[in-house]
Amino acid sequence: MVGLPLADSRNGQLIADHIQKVRRGLDVIAEHRAGNQRYIVVLMPLTDELGLAGYLQRLDDGLREQLGLHASDLVTPQTLQVRNRAQADEWVQAFLFDNQGEHNQGKNSHGQ
Repeated sequence: MVGLPLADSRNGQLIADHIQKVRRGLDVIAEHRAGNQRYIVVLMPLTDELGLAGYLQRLDDGLREQLGLHASDLVTPQTLQVRNRAQADEWVQAFLFDNQGEHNQGKNSHGQ
């Protein structure tokens, strides 16, 4: 699972559109808005840590190549390798609601 906190701006919209465009067959994308922030969560079933790293690299490369955006335009994604539903529920709750002010600081969390 990947969480991307984005500004609710033109660049944020371009990034959100690109994420939709590169969505893989089983990926599920959810979006939440709060204030001037947009929170995108990509559920990536059957994806291990290596697959997740590859997805993030392709996303970064695609943003640079197709939209002219650099990595600094996309805050550090938060990630979780889902082990069980309770863990996933807790992570989504924290990402979307508990720490909204902290997402602008580019935190990266890896679930174990």
